[in-house]
Amino acid sequence: MALRNASALLLLAWGCSHAERPARGPLITSLAIEGNDAISDGTIEEKIVTESTGWWPFATAKHFDPVTWQKDRKRIERLYASRGFYHAKVTATQVSPKTARDASATVELKVHVDEGPRATTLPLVIEGTDALDIEARKKLVKRLPLAEGKPFVEARWAETKEQLEERLRRLGHAQASVNGLALVHLDRNHVDARVWLRPGPVYHFGDIELEQLRGPITGSWIREQVRLAAPEGALVTPEALDEAQKRVFAMGVFSRAEVEAGAPDPKTGRLPLRVRTATAPFHHLRLGGGAGFDQVRNEVRLLASWSDANFRGGLRLLRLRALVGWAFLPDIFANVGGTADPAARNGPIARVNADFEQPRLFGAPAWKLALRAEAERQMQEAFTALSTRAGPEVIWQLRSDLRLTLGYTLDVTQLETLSEIPPLFAGTILGCPEGRDRCVLWLSYLTQRLTFDRRDDPLAPRRGVYLDFALQEAGGPLAGTYTYLRVLADVRGYVSFGPLTLAARAQAGSLLPASGDADDTPILQRLYAGGGMSMRGFGYRRLSPLAAVLPTNAERSPQALQTLSVGGNGLAVGNLESRLGVGSSTLLAAFYDVGAVTRDSWASNVFDSLFHAVGFGVRFLTPVGAIRLDLARRFPGAQRDVDLAATLPGGVPRFVENTSCFGFGGGSAGPGEVLLRDGLCQFHLSIGEAF
Repeated sequence: MALRNASALLLLAWGCSHAERPARGPLITSLAIEGNDAISDGTIEEKIVTESTGWWPFATAKHFDPVTWQKDRKRIERLYASRGFYHAKVTATQVSPKTARDASATVELKVHVDEGPRATTLPLVIEGTDALDIEARKKLVKRLPLAEGKPFVEARWAETKEQLEERLRRLGHAQASVNGLALVHLDRNHVDARVWLRPGPVYHFGDIELEQLRGPITGSWIREQVRLAAPEGALVTPEALDEAQKRVFAMGVFSRAEVEAGAPDPKTGRLPLRVRTATAPFHHLRLGGGAGFDQVRNEVRLLASWSDANFRGGLRLLRLRALVGWAFLPDIFANVGGTADPAARNGPIARVNADFEQPRLFGAPAWKLALRAEAERQMQEAFTALSTRAGPEVIWQLRSDLRLTLGYTLDVTQLETLSEIPPLFAGTILGCPEGRDRCVLWLSYLTQRLTFDRRDDPLAPRRGVYLDFALQEAGGPLAGTYTYLRVLADVRGYVSFGPLTLAARAQAGSLLPASGDADDTPILQRLYAGGGMSMRGFGYRRLSPLAAVLPTNAERSPQALQTLSVGGNGLAVGNLESRLGVGSSTLLAAFYDVGAVTRDSWASNVFDSLFHAVGFGVRFLTPVGAIRLDLARRFPGAQRDVDLAATLPGGVPRFVENTSCFGFGGGSAGPGEVLLRDGLCQFHLSIGEAF
């Protein structure tokens, strides 16, 4: 033993004084896995350290290490055991000691798995349920992950114990605990699983203890929010604690809010609540910018916002926001002399908002009053508009994730049509009196909106659902230029599997004019689709009924016509997207979008007008949000709805699909035909996820 220790010390001393890199093993050119029917190659490769060198140029070289290779064999056997294959045996390629030390050699590795039989689960035995009534026992054991006769999987066993404890706590057993034991009978390939429950007493919510670390807020206001979720005397549940914490944080004045269970009192059956808060600064100033680019619209924006979360005390909120920018149609290049596009135009855009919110309306902690005002200048393909809007809202926060909003808005807008649109058609397109290219329209409408938001992150969701349903009733006894009913619904869902997120969205809307005339609707309230946040097979707002006009001083021929989006009364849009995280700051995406916007109000025939598109994209995650680039390819199919707003010799031309992709390929218009300018391929560059 002394001689061996001395040798080890000599080797260590030589290693410290020798600067050469230790010899590496042979290059691994391939790694094959055989016999694995129940577990995929990818799952096994994730659990082992050894990997083969990639086939692509400049791939990182992977070298063989005999110690790691032997440990990997054990890792595979352990993986199989965790899935119930307790007889699984793994044989692996044997590499001679000489080859294992030869860095110039190459090896092809192979793993063969003899899976053997899989152990199944005997009936789960649950002890400690005597204190529970029959109904509680039924809830406790309903649809547990570990099922009789099914393969025994360790992850399901752990999940079963977690669910039992969670269900006990939902029944008011705040101190419940669960222990379990699983015995594997190798000779019979059975697993005997048994759990012991310790429910403990049932507790109800008691007093509230407040601890405010900075800037004290009136304690009764905090208690009101907690009591909305956890009324005194109500059964203690994890959901109620979580809801109470969300409500306190949603007051908007805390940088930190924690609601925890205190020490329970077995004598009274009451459990106090401990609320810890830290007040955030009341005043916030934010400055930023943004941009959006696609093939029909480019714009750059500067943004600023200022807010006071305790305006004149009482937690009243005053928020001012401003956006100024410049829009280029169809793009910047066409507006700076790059092309002779007669439809090119550019101009300023702006929006200013002022919001005031009064919490505790009529002393009710779940209600608030909001007063909102907005001034906006927008530039669209068919018009420019200068609008002012104002009105009150009453907000009922039923839960932290469920909100009902009731409001009234007075909207006064000055519309001005493009000079290319003859006054004869301005009334049809804009709603102005016949023969006038500009007018003032005013809308008076009620709104009702119900929003249910269970997303884990509103900006970059990976799990949860989002539902939004909005109604708008205008005119009639409220007066105004138009009388109509507007309905819009938005449903989204998200589910994740490791780094992969699947996201889906469905939107449907309808604008119902009281007169029954499809043109008797305000262009600002019409429905549009297309763009990076909608159906990506079209540019911004280009999925819409179109008006074909002649540019100023253009020859009176079909080839000179320009098509402008004027909105519709029926909308249906669907999006399906997969997002895969690659590293810590990059996402790859693939998507399938469908959509239609019809001149008539929404009906079943809207599905006959659907357009389809597929595409892929990349997102770069930054502190200001995800910078998103999407490329989409639309499939030709449905007929576009085009209204000729010009008089031409030779009658009404035929409008045909543009089948080019970024200007390449595609056909041309024949005699009496007009080629639409929307190609089948689109790109979108913006900040933030599509939905």
